[in-house]
Amino acid sequence: MQDKQVYDGIAMLKEAATHLRIHLSDLVAATSLWANPEVHSTLVAENGTGSFFPNMRRCRPGAGERRGQLIGVERLDDNSYANHAIKQATGISRSNITGFEACHIWPGTSYDNRYHTVIANLVLLPRPLAGLSDHDPEIQAVLQFRAYELYGWHPKESTPPKEPDYYPKMWTDLRPFTEKVKRALVNRRLQHS
Repeated sequence: MQDKQVYDGIAMLKEAATHLRIHLSDLVAATSLWANPEVHSTLVAENGTGSFFPNMRRCRPGAGERRGQLIGVERLDDNSYANHAIKQATGISRSNITGFEACHIWPGTSYDNRYHTVIANLVLLPRPLAGLSDHDPEIQAVLQFRAYELYGWHPKESTPPKEPDYYPKMWTDLRPFTEKVKRALVNRRLQHS
């Protein structure tokens, strides 16, 4: 006899979290790594967009696009540059960070060359929680408001986010704007000029 039960992972997770009185937003807030707002301000002053690597977007392999391809002025990426950008912007050495994923805060923006590497649109989340940024509206709302709170930024097509009904009170400390981060900003400019 065939099992006719329908299993919805997101629904099951929400139900379990509610039953256990766990707010997934609190887990995200307690483990997310954010660049210092000074990084975003510096990039906006430099290029007007806040992009770490301007004119770059995620490729669509199903449409025949591939990483590294140039389409007009757009360079296509597989999220490697977004990952590199947020890690450089936080000042964390590659050897000192493991188990984190670069996540885009606003859905669909990774495919837009104006937003793919905007530091205010990126956060580092532990790998087990990273998928929530793509699939959980509550987490998306919390991350969007946090980004707006920190950077005063949102995609031009969107209205400024409102504070969600449940918003975590405790967030990880912001990464400092160190000499290492300043050097990364300069080196990035030199390498891509």
